[in-house]
Formats: sequence, structure tokens, C-alpha cells
Amino acid sequence: MMVLFLFVFRSNAQQPDAGTTIIARDDLQADIRQCRKYYENNFANLYRNHSKAYVDSLFDALEAGVQPMSALSFFQYMSAVTQCIADGHVYMLPPAEWRAQMDTAGLYLPLRVYYQNEAFYTEVDLRLNQAGINLVGQPITKINGVPSQTIYKNIMQILPVEQENTQYPEWIIERFFYEYYSYVYGNPDSFALTIANQPAEIMIPAATKDDMFDVRMQLYQSVPYYAARNKGISFEEFANENTAILTIYTWDTENLKHIYQMRFKQEIDTYMHQLLADPPDTLIIDLRDNQGGSFNNGIHMMRWLMDTSFNYIDEIRRLRIIQVGADRTRPVWVGRYQHIHPYRQTYTGKVIILTNGGSFSNSGIFSSLMQHYGRAIVVGEETGGSAHYLSGYFGMKGEVTLKHSNLVLSAINHSIRILPDVPATGDGVIPDIRITDSWNAYSGDAVLRQLLQK
Repeated sequence: MMVLFLFVFRSNAQQPDAGTTIIARDDLQADIRQCRKYYENNFANLYRNHSKAYVDSLFDALEAGVQPMSALSFFQYMSAVTQCIADGHVYMLPPAEWRAQMDTAGLYLPLRVYYQNEAFYTEVDLRLNQAGINLVGQPITKINGVPSQTIYKNIMQILPVEQENTQYPEWIIERFFYEYYSYVYGNPDSFALTIANQPAEIMIPAATKDDMFDVRMQLYQSVPYYAARNKGISFEEFANENTAILTIYTWDTENLKHIYQMRFKQEIDTYMHQLLADPPDTLIIDLRDNQGGSFNNGIHMMRWLMDTSFNYIDEIRRLRIIQVGADRTRPVWVGRYQHIHPYRQTYTGKVIILTNGGSFSNSGIFSSLMQHYGRAIVVGEETGGSAHYLSGYFGMKGEVTLKHSNLVLSAINHSIRILPDVPATGDGVIPDIRITDSWNAYSGDAVLRQLLQK
């Protein structure tokens, strides 16, 4: 028996059309069929975690049970699909036009929080006026009268998950709580916080994204953890510890080019030549919060570190044009990702890779391979996604938009296996040394400090 956990949007906050305009049942049913057809015709990993019969019954139940609702309510209703598929690369988002409008005009909770012991704890206060009670470290048990446990559960339901590995959605909540809270509970102009051991609610005003960014730049711009991520790629040497740190915030070629004005290979080559001129004993590669990007960039980095040839991808499969029996996929050529030789001069010292739940997609591949080949020690937290199997897209044009609700689906069409003969678990890369990440990094990078002291 299949049980669907569906919830309906209930917010009294003022919303743009995505939250107030009611879409007809027939139109929503058409969108469900469009979503289903898209996955059936493109998604190679559609039945990896559940049988075809199970997935079919889910779509049948959604189509039969849908009622007229807004796009935001429908977004939450359709979260049952992403939870069923349980693939970290499969996500849905509210309408792009609404999100763009909210980027400039939306009001948000101006706190960066993490969830623990049924409460949200403030890590960073991004209010314009921080007078009154100090909110940092305070356990928030309710927001606008809703228990934090309920808020956390409802937000987790709309986030992508990799089987049993919740590292990535938990990381998303910690980094982007204000955004995903608004998808479920709207954008009120103030927030009533119930704080444990406080006799009365604390009222704080909402803030725009621009307001929060201004506070961040004023108060936290010089913090090393933040500063490194503002650069895309950065390199630093610590003479006392005979250690160098290479921070790679993204493997994405286009983001590096357009946001950071960097070219991956050029930057890495410059740093590696500098490193090899006087090699330190240890190179730390910081991949925390790096959500992935180009395989080619990961290969380029490994060529500077390996002492033998290596494979980057074991197998890629996509749907057959004409499906044959139960096997709906076929392998595609992966020669460009195999039998790769290292560069003539490489770094031969100790390599440590720092990871957390935001080390996703290509960061998981890189970390998994470096660990598999015995070339690196992974330190920190389990990575997001899967260490051995994932999805990807090749030859598709960005995301897919549903016709009537304008919900956005991730473009996805290939199944990727990193290593041969590995069980298809949903585990991320398990660190050799666990050090819990902490975004008290605003007062100093706790993880890096612990690592350098070991």
C-alpha cells in the first residue's frame, strides 16, 4: 500500500499571483501528465529507487486527487514526486517569474539558522537593526506560532533528497532557510519568534534580500570563510604548518567565468605551478558548499594530483529510442572520461579534502574517486547526494517549465555510475575523519582550525 504525504499551502500573507491565483483542476491535471511524460521520456533513473508500478501509482493518485489551487500550493502538492524519486538532482521550484519578483520585492526572515533538537538556532543575524536581545545561539521553538519541528518537516518535504541521505537538503535549509520558508509559509512583513526560556515572543521585521546582503557585506565581508567563497577559487599557504589550502567553491565553468571572472584551468594551473615551486607537506582542497559543475574541471584537478592513470566515470546510460523489454536504458560512449593520464609533474604530498552536505554532484565524484584511489583523506561531513550513482543532463536546454502552473523541473536525462561493482546506495562520500561543520565560522573557521590542530 502506498501512502501519499501531501500538504496544502495555508498562509495569510500577501502573495504575488503564484500564491493567490487559483488554477483550474483540468489544467493542473494536464501539468501532472506533462511532468509524468517528461520523466518517463527522459529520466534514466526514474525507477532506480521504486518500481514502475509504484511510480505509476503515485502519478495516478496525484492526478486523481488534485483540486483547484495556486501555483505555490501545487508546488507543495507535487513535492511527493521528488520525495518518491529520491534523486538529489531531481528538483522542482515555484514559477521563475514569481521567484524573480520576490528576489527584488520579497520580504524574508533575516536570520541564518540551523535545526537541532526540534528548534532553530540563529547562526547569523542579518537584521538591519540588531538592538535588543541577542538572537545568536538562541533556540527558536516557534515562528509565527508554528512549531519549529513542523516548519522543518514541511520544508524538508519540498527539497531534493538522495534515498536515505539527507545531507544535501539539510545543508540547503541551513544556507537558504529564508527562501524555502517563504515557499511554504509566505512572506509576512514581520516574524514572531518564540524562544525557549523567554517569557514573551520576540517581534522582528522582515527584510529584503538586498537588505540582508548589505548587512552581510558590512559585518562579515572580511571573515575568511566567506571571503574565500566570494572569490570562486582561492589559494593560501600556511608556512608554520607547511600546508597549503586550495578552496574551490564551484566546478561550474560558466559561473566561474561570468560571476568570478575566472577560468578554471588557468587558475588551477597558476596555483599548482606556485605550489610545485616549493611543495608543502600537505594540500587541503576545500570543497565545502561546492555544489558541482563540469567533469572536465574535476579531471583537470585530478591530473595534477594522481601518480597513475585513472577513470573519472565508469558508465553513463540514457533512454533507448525504442525500449527493449525491461531494459529502458542503453550505455553511451565514455571513452573521454577513462584511462586519463596525470601530468608529467604532479603534487605528491598529502592531500586532504574538506567536505560537507553542500559538497554535491561533481564534488561528490571528485571526493569519491580521490578516496577510492587512495590519493586523499576526506575530512568533515558526509557529502550530499550519492558517492557512486547520480543523474545528469547532456544536450538538454536548461530546466523544463510546466504549462499551466509554470513550476520548474530540473533537466535530467542520464544515469551516471562513478565506480564499477559498487552497490547503488544513496550514501554520500563518508569522510575518513568526521569533523562537524559549523557556521560559527563567522567568528573563525572551526572546521579548518580543528584540522590544522590535528
